[in-house]
Amino acid sequence: MSAILSIVVPFCNVEHYLDECLESIATQTLSDIEVFLVDDGSTDNSAVIAKARVARDSRFQLIQQENRGPGLARNAGLDRVAGRYLTFADGDDIVPAGAYEALVGSLESTGSDLACGAVRRLSAGKEVPSWLHDKALPPAVRRTHVRHHPQLLRDRTVWNKVYRRSFWESRGFRFPAGIYEDVALAVAAHVHAETVDVLDDVVYLWRRRDRGELSTTQNRAELGNLRARFDALEELRAVVAAHLPELLPGLDTQILEADVMIAVEAVTSMQQDEREAALDRVRPFLAAAGVDQLMALPVADRVKLYLARHRRVDALREVFGLEREGLPTVKGVRKGVFRPKLYLTYPFFGDRKVKVPARLYEVDEELELHTRVDRACWEEGGLVIEGFAYIDRLEMTDPGSSELRLELRNAKTADVIELTSERAARPDVTARAGHAAVCYDWSGFRARINFGDRLLRRPGNWELWVTVESHGLQRSSRISGPVHGHVDVWLDSDLRMRVPPRTRGQRFQIRMSTPVAVVDRAVAGASGFELSCRIGSRSGGAAEVVLSGAGDLSIPVELDAEGAFDVVIPYESLLRDPHGDDPRWEIVVAAGGASSRLASPDGVAARWITPSGAELAVEVTRYGFLVATWRETRPIVDTLEWDAEGRLVLSGEHVQDARPERLLVCRRRSTETRTVPLEWEGLASTRGWRWRSCRRRAASSRWRAGCGISSWRSRTGWSPSGWGPRRSARCRSITSRERTTSA
Repeated sequence: MSAILSIVVPFCNVEHYLDECLESIATQTLSDIEVFLVDDGSTDNSAVIAKARVARDSRFQLIQQENRGPGLARNAGLDRVAGRYLTFADGDDIVPAGAYEALVGSLESTGSDLACGAVRRLSAGKEVPSWLHDKALPPAVRRTHVRHHPQLLRDRTVWNKVYRRSFWESRGFRFPAGIYEDVALAVAAHVHAETVDVLDDVVYLWRRRDRGELSTTQNRAELGNLRARFDALEELRAVVAAHLPELLPGLDTQILEADVMIAVEAVTSMQQDEREAALDRVRPFLAAAGVDQLMALPVADRVKLYLARHRRVDALREVFGLEREGLPTVKGVRKGVFRPKLYLTYPFFGDRKVKVPARLYEVDEELELHTRVDRACWEEGGLVIEGFAYIDRLEMTDPGSSELRLELRNAKTADVIELTSERAARPDVTARAGHAAVCYDWSGFRARINFGDRLLRRPGNWELWVTVESHGLQRSSRISGPVHGHVDVWLDSDLRMRVPPRTRGQRFQIRMSTPVAVVDRAVAGASGFELSCRIGSRSGGAAEVVLSGAGDLSIPVELDAEGAFDVVIPYESLLRDPHGDDPRWEIVVAAGGASSRLASPDGVAARWITPSGAELAVEVTRYGFLVATWRETRPIVDTLEWDAEGRLVLSGEHVQDARPERLLVCRRRSTETRTVPLEWEGLASTRGWRWRSCRRRAASSRWRAGCGISSWRSRTGWSPSGWGPRRSARCRSITSRERTTSA
C-alpha cells in the first residue's frame, strides 16, 4: 500500500547539513511517508550520508544522477512518487516536527488542492524571519484562493507546501532546468488550484548557509543569477496575465519593491560591462512602472528606481552608502505656499544637477509612529505612566511643535477614557534614534491615572493609545511595551489592578479584575498549609479546592454565609512529584459549576521544611495567584526596608546548618557583582539561624536590589535614588566553599 505522503529531496554538496535535514523528515509525527533522495551529482560526502539513511530506514530511497540542477532533480523524484499527497524539501533545510501532519491534516479535512504554511530562516543556528515570506501569507484561512488574497503571489517556493498529487499531475506540472525553477510553478499552482489552505504553523526552516557552497539566493548579486531570476519572473507574469490579469498591477508592484530593488543594489558593485547587462535585463520592469506604482513605494525605493532607470549609478552608490550610515540628516519638511506638502529630505532632494522630481519625495503613510511606555509605577494612590511617542523624521523641538494626546481604550466594550498628560523632555530619545538632523527632545509624556472613573473600576483590559500631530500629519497607535517591572495593586478587597511586564504583541495594558476566589491568610500548620479564603460571588454551600499537578487532589469545603472558608492542604499530598517539569501546583476553587484560581491581595506566603531537608511552600506568583511548590532550601527574605542612613536592610531566615558569610549581588544581564558581609543573630533554632550584614554606601552604586537572605540581617549601601528600570539585581549567599544559591 502506498504511503500517504511522498517527499522529494534533491541535494548537491550539502554534506554539512544533509543529515540534520533527513533526521527532521524521519522523525516527523506523520510517519506514513516515502522519501526520494535525489543526488544531483554531489562531489562531497553527501551521497555517503544519504546511503547511510537509506540503509537504516526503508522509507528512504536514493536516486543518483549527473549534475543537472535542482529542477530536473525534482523531476527525477516525481517520476517515482505514489503517495496521495506530494511535497518537497531541500537537502540543507529543516522541516519542523509536526509540519507534514498539520499540512496533510488540513487537506484531508478541507479537500483543497494545496496547503501552505509559514517559513522561518535558519541563520547561524538561530531562527529569524524570512523576508521572502513575511508578506506572502494572510492569517490562517481554509479553502481560499489567490484572487481573494493577492499577497499569495509572493509565495513562490514549493517546499512550504503539501500538494494533492492528483491536482499536481492533472495540471502536468514539471520543473524547468536552471535556478529559480520553482518561482513560476509555485504561483501557477496557486492560480490553478480550486481552493488553498493557509496555516499559521511554521512548516519549514530555510537555511542561510555558513559553510560549503552558497545557495542560489545567497548568490543573488551575480549577473547570471539576476538573469535567471528575471527570466522566471517573466514566466510568472505570463501565468498571471493569462489567468488573473486583474492581479498584474499588484504583482508588478511586488516585483518592483523586492526583485528589482535587489538588482538595483547589485549593479552598484558590478563592473561596467556587467552593470550595463544587468540594467538592460531589468529595463522592461523599470519602464513598465507607472507613477501610481512608484508612489505606492517608500520614498527611498522611488528615488533608487528613478536613478536606476536613468542609469545614475554613481548617485545610486552614494544613496546606498548614506543608508548604511542610517541617513542621519534625513528629516520631514513642509514646503509650498498655497497647498504645502510634506517632503522627506532623502538624498538629492532639491539637487538641481541630479534633478530627481520633487514629487518622488512626497511622504505620508510611510512615516511610522514610534511609541513606548518605559516606566509604570504606583505613586501616592495612582498609576504613573511615563514614555515617549514621535513620528519618524518629524521634529519635536519644543512642546508647541506638536500635539500629543493619550487615552485608554477597552477593546471589548469600545469605551474610551481621555487622559490628562504633561509633556516631558526626553533628549535620550533623540540620542537613541540616531537621526542627527532630527530632534525628538519633547517626545516624552507623563500621565497619572487615579482610578476614580467608574468605567475603570469595572473588570476588563485597557490599552493605552496615543495620537501625535506634527507638521500637519496625524498618527494614532496603541503604545508598546514591555514595561520594566510590573504593577500589581488591590484598589480594595475585591478590585485588582495589574500592569503586566509584557503582553502579547508587546502592548502596554492595564488589567482590571475582580477575582472570584481570594486567599487572605496562609500559615504552615502542624500537618499542612492552613488557608483562609473567600468566594465573593457566593454565600453558603459546598465547594472544593483542587490542586492540579499533584494527582488532581480535591479537598471539599463548606462556605459560610459570606462565602468564606478554611482549608488545610496536607503536606504529604504535596510530597508527590507534580506532572511535568515544573514543580508547582495550581490551586483552584470550584463551586457551582465554575472554577477560579486563588488570588491574593497581600502576597501571602508560608513554607514548611520536609524531613529530608527540602522545602515546601505556598507563595504568590508574579501575576498574583497562589501556588504550592517544592524546592531545595534557600535563604528567605522576610523584611526589606531602608534605614535612617539610606541603607537597604534585608532580613530573613536560613534553615540549613551552613551559615553563609556574605551576600553576592549580581546585576542582571551582566557579569558585575558586589559582595555584602553578613552578621549572624543568635543561635540555631527550629526555624534556622538568624544573621545580619552591613555595608556602607558606595560612592557610585546605581543598583536595584531585588534579593535577600534568610534568618539574617543585611545592610547594603544602595540609595533608592539609584533605582532604575535597567538596574535590577539578584542576591546570592556565599559560604566559605564559594557555593552560591539564589535568595
